Amino acid sequence: MKKRFMACLLTLAMLLTVFSPLSAMADDFDPECQYPEDMPSTDDAVFFDPDDDPGAPCVVSAQDGTLSIAQIREKFPDGKYWNHAGNPGASNSVNNQDGWTNTPCPRHKTVGTSAQTCNGFAPSGRQLSWQCMGYAEKIGYDITGYNPRNNAHGWSTSKNVSALDSLKPGDIVRYKNDGHSIYVLDVDGNTVTYTDCNSDGHCKIRWDATISKSTLASSFTYVRSAPFAISGGSNNLPNLCVDVVQGWQNHIYVKGWAFDPDTPNAKVAVHVYINNECHEVIADKYHDQELDDTFHCGTDHGFALDIPTDQTGEVNVSFYAIDEQDANQHSEPSDSYSSYKNPTKVTITSDKTGPTITNAKVTNVDSTGYTVTCTVTDASGVNRVQFPTWTEKNGQDDLLSGWEVSSKASGTRNGNTFTFRVKTSDHNNESGVYHTHIYAYDNSYRGNCAGAVTLTATVPVPTVAVTGVSLNKTSLSFTGTGSSQTLTATVSPSNATNKTITWSSSNTSVATVSNGVVKAVGFGTATITAKSNNGKTASCTVTVNPIQPTGIKATPETSTLYGLNGTVKLSANVMPSNATNKAVTWSSRNTSIATVSSDGTVKAVGYGTTVITAKTVNGLTSNCTVTVNPIAVTGVSLNKTSLSFTGTGSSQTLTATVSPSNATNKTIAWSSSNTSVATVSNGVVKAVGFGTATITAKSNNGKTASCSVTVNPIQPTGIKATPETSTLYGLNGTVKLSANVMPSNATNKTVTWSSRNTSVATVSSDGTVKAVGYGTTVITATTVNGLTSNCTINVKKEEVTSLTIATKPTKTNYYVGDTLNTAGLTLKAAYNNGTTQTITGGFTCTPTALSTAGTQTVTVNYGGKTATFAVNVQDVTLSGIAIASNPSKTSYYVGDTLDTTGLKLTATYNNGTTQTITGGFTCTPTALSTAGVQTVTVNYGGKTATFTVNVQDVTLSGIAVASKPSKVNYFVGDTLDTSGLKLTATYNNGTTQTITGGFTCTPTALTSAGVQTVTVNYGGKTATFAVNVQDVTLSGIAIASKPTKTSYYVGDTLDTTGLKLTATYNNGTTQTITGGFTCTPTALSTAGAQTVTVNYGGKTATFTVNVELPVLPFVTLTFDPTDGVLDLADTPEKTVYPGEAYSRLPEPTADGMVFLGWYTESGKRITSLTTCDLTGDATVSARWALASAEGWSFDEATGTLTLDGSGAMKEYTSAAEAPWYSYRDSIEHLVVKSGVTSLSSYAFVGCQNLADITLPDTLQTIGTMTFYGCDNLNNVTIPASVRTIGSYAFADALSLSRITFAGDAPEFGTGVFTFRKLTAYYPVYASGWETVVDGRYDFGGSITWVRSSESLAAEESVLLSAAEPDDVLALDWTL
Repeated sequence: MKKRFMACLLTLAMLLTVFSPLSAMADDFDPECQYPEDMPSTDDAVFFDPDDDPGAPCVVSAQDGTLSIAQIREKFPDGKYWNHAGNPGASNSVNNQDGWTNTPCPRHKTVGTSAQTCNGFAPSGRQLSWQCMGYAEKIGYDITGYNPRNNAHGWSTSKNVSALDSLKPGDIVRYKNDGHSIYVLDVDGNTVTYTDCNSDGHCKIRWDATISKSTLASSFTYVRSAPFAISGGSNNLPNLCVDVVQGWQNHIYVKGWAFDPDTPNAKVAVHVYINNECHEVIADKYHDQELDDTFHCGTDHGFALDIPTDQTGEVNVSFYAIDEQDANQHSEPSDSYSSYKNPTKVTITSDKTGPTITNAKVTNVDSTGYTVTCTVTDASGVNRVQFPTWTEKNGQDDLLSGWEVSSKASGTRNGNTFTFRVKTSDHNNESGVYHTHIYAYDNSYRGNCAGAVTLTATVPVPTVAVTGVSLNKTSLSFTGTGSSQTLTATVSPSNATNKTITWSSSNTSVATVSNGVVKAVGFGTATITAKSNNGKTASCTVTVNPIQPTGIKATPETSTLYGLNGTVKLSANVMPSNATNKAVTWSSRNTSIATVSSDGTVKAVGYGTTVITAKTVNGLTSNCTVTVNPIAVTGVSLNKTSLSFTGTGSSQTLTATVSPSNATNKTIAWSSSNTSVATVSNGVVKAVGFGTATITAKSNNGKTASCSVTVNPIQPTGIKATPETSTLYGLNGTVKLSANVMPSNATNKTVTWSSRNTSVATVSSDGTVKAVGYGTTVITATTVNGLTSNCTINVKKEEVTSLTIATKPTKTNYYVGDTLNTAGLTLKAAYNNGTTQTITGGFTCTPTALSTAGTQTVTVNYGGKTATFAVNVQDVTLSGIAIASNPSKTSYYVGDTLDTTGLKLTATYNNGTTQTITGGFTCTPTALSTAGVQTVTVNYGGKTATFTVNVQDVTLSGIAVASKPSKVNYFVGDTLDTSGLKLTATYNNGTTQTITGGFTCTPTALTSAGVQTVTVNYGGKTATFAVNVQDVTLSGIAIASKPTKTSYYVGDTLDTTGLKLTATYNNGTTQTITGGFTCTPTALSTAGAQTVTVNYGGKTATFTVNVELPVLPFVTLTFDPTDGVLDLADTPEKTVYPGEAYSRLPEPTADGMVFLGWYTESGKRITSLTTCDLTGDATVSARWALASAEGWSFDEATGTLTLDGSGAMKEYTSAAEAPWYSYRDSIEHLVVKSGVTSLSSYAFVGCQNLADITLPDTLQTIGTMTFYGCDNLNNVTIPASVRTIGSYAFADALSLSRITFAGDAPEFGTGVFTFRKLTAYYPVYASGWETVVDGRYDFGGSITWVRSSESLAAEESVLLSAAEPDDVLALDWTL
């Protein structure tokens, strides 16, 4: 459609150029403006002449987005001044683009100047009306997105005054002899409502002004007609365009678009009438970008509908777009852009008969199944033949689910002959009676079905021979004899008739076998064989091994022998206990130390260590360690364990004894631990110094004995320290003590001195004592051996014994509260050691705070002694106050309270001091009740001072709306509700007050729709707020009560008696409606639950009624075999009941024909499972099909394989069966001639060089894996006649990237495009594709589905070329 629509636009543009309406408007549009040669498309830009300069290049402005009238009103408010300057984006732009200001632009005040233009739609240097004329065109530009002056994109210009007769909202009128422009908002008869600017001569914006058409005509210049009427004026009918109307077999396909310019976002309902048969479609699909580019309504206003119908021949098709505002109004296809008009005549063909099935028979019956063949013919071609099959066992539990469409139940085709192999493996491998029905479907739009032909076969029980025997093990191993293991024989197949097995052993002296149990009886090997009744065998090798030693343990592991010729007996334990041979051999690793006999007896022959080894017959070993040692010294003892000496020089003798007495080496070595105390030689110990030492006797192998030796010195026996008692005064006094040690010949007379209390006195090493603190301590003299002697030391303080005032302080006169000053005070102190001292500090005085008037005595304390002197103290009194700082606030309003913040006083006292006072005072007055200057008196301590403040009266200065009323939305007729309204009252003293009552509002009765301003009055001051007032309209309807009658028979007329509706209005009110509505449909022609739509005031609601077929007791069905004959067992008539299945139907036969099924006069195929919907007696006719054959040829020069013939190819089970198999690497082109109806499974597997294929419009079936692995195949077109594509048909075709389907969706097998990523195209008019692209099939690859916008005739095979961009309507799905 897009190409056709673009062609219409181009044609329109050419006509406009030829008739040159622009030339008639040269004065208006400045034809001298030179458009650049590389001018962009008018889709993308709008052109302006910025300054009326002839020959200047046109300025290109980017296209604005479209706006609504409401947005325009907000953009250019009423009463403001239009301030658009220059061109959008141009360098000469001034002020703000597309804006407004509260005051006139200075340039608007000068008329007739050459200043810059006010806007880009009018030339400069003209009258002011010329400068502001662009306002109306700017709105037209913002609404549509295109310059009204361009005469494109739906805009047109007429200078004929008759254009006012068709004036509509959105048009622009130029009048006042080319001096003023208005933008039309509404047209009501002779009255035009509009917006303009410059009504005051200064580009002032005005909305909702009115003018008569006659006034416009009196000074008319031209009308610029918009491409569509804007919303907000009178109701505009929808725009409707029909692109495609195509008749097919029992259906038509229609396509187009529709939208309502009053509500561009709404989805319009389109009613399509085929004669008097009505079908509805909603225009809500994607159409194309051109629709939005032209009308700015979006792209989702398209519709496409495939309508099935029973009408045939030439019919009238009409289209009506239903108005969104008034469902009783509609529009027909537009003369301007619709390809079709009402009515359009279309021819519809019909095929109501199903295929004919003949020659149905069963052959090749064996235990694996049987073969069913039949002949099927149909005038419109056979789509598929299905062979549902089940056994008599367990009902129909083995009937294939979904057999109607499953490829597993489809027959293979050869011309008109269909063959199907029934396999017992598909039916639980059951034998016995099988039933197969045959159903054939034609290629008509209805998919008429013929059937069912019923065939019965008895499948024999198979005799299954053994094909093989296997054992669970191929080898067995035994250790020792007597044990058994079991072999298990498995017979293949598992259902073999005779599974008897015979067992045998090749060597019964080694192993025997019985029913698979193998027993070891001797050492060696044997073969066990399992044999079936028909000689199939399996073998297992058996090995029986002796019991070998697995371990040996020799004990004891360690032995020690002392001296030569000593012996020890070793033993060895061989494991297991039942080992066949337990013999052990013994050996010594070093026979020069020890030997071992055959029974394990070890004999010492030399000193050292060796290893004795025990070894089994199979080489296992165990070791024992044997050590031979000489006789060693085990101990040494002394005759004394201690010796004592006093003084040095004397000696004593020690004697050592060695054990045992027969030890080999008795040598003793002597040593002293301290040779400075004692020495030893051959046991003689000599004292040589004071102290202790240890004498040690040691054997050659380290055995020892010890004796402690002590040599003592001559110790002191007494000590005397003198003098025994001493007294020291004051600190740092000293006394020298001395000590006498007895006896006089004592070895060490050293004395150490110590003080018992070093905080009182310390003592030096020479006995000098020093006083460091007051008290008594003991000084001790100690000898080296701890003898002591004590002396007592007393340390006493220097104490003051008396204190007198030597000199009084300089200051002796004070005021209460002063602090004592001791400057000049001196004392005289006398001490206990008889000395005196003048004291000038370090004393304390009491009191120091002088708090009482009169003479006061001051006591001085020093060293625990006191003295006194007197001072004179007077009281302190306030003598006066003064204002130091006035308060921060000195200006007030009547009623305010005095604020003393910042007030400071200066207080003066009799002692000459001053003090700043910031509190504790009182002020009079504090309540300021009189306007004028007032004096305030401050009182503090009985003294006063004054300052002045200014007091003013309080008045109301204004009010404002603090909170709007709770309710601001009303309907016409409502009364204003001021609940929740709050005002803020502001006073001259800066205070505010919230006012909730006492005010008045105007108006209170809301009588007009729109935004209304309410004025509030309080205390002579006013404020305003806005409320929104809406008209009361119907917002919806609902079913309150269904009609009394809801059950009908086909053919009845709807009865609305008792039907009640609930109408809901936008103001929340409801109303019960009992009439004035319409219902669709009223004629009930279809059985089942039907939805009835009720329309009232443009709103709809639905309810359902139940429509049934008339109840008949029964009908008689007559069978007409046409070219065939009925079986003798079948009767030509059958009684059936409406609503029940037909059950068993006759199965006629005809020579050379295949029975396709029974068909009613309307062409509907019935089967035994079909539910009878007849309303009277009827005759059904048999349909038949014929058989055909095939041929082929291969041109080696061109690599072309041609298939010729009629009907279906022979079905292959592998690629090698195809007669052209040997040419498969040379085949580059495949041509299938018309008449061939199927391509066999595996036909072209592995034809890697096959690059293209040509398929006829007679082809119906592409088999399983037909083109599998055709790596060079890139682009394939599937004719509309193809109904079935088998599993993996194009799998692994590595180069396949595009496939085009020319008709309705065929049935697909599994994995058709496995391992491929490709794009698949299908025609938009065709049916069945919705479920395909929605994922019904597992294609095994990645498929991008694209709908083709071109219509392809169903009876034609069209090879689509590579899609151009505008061939693709939508990318529906990627699997």
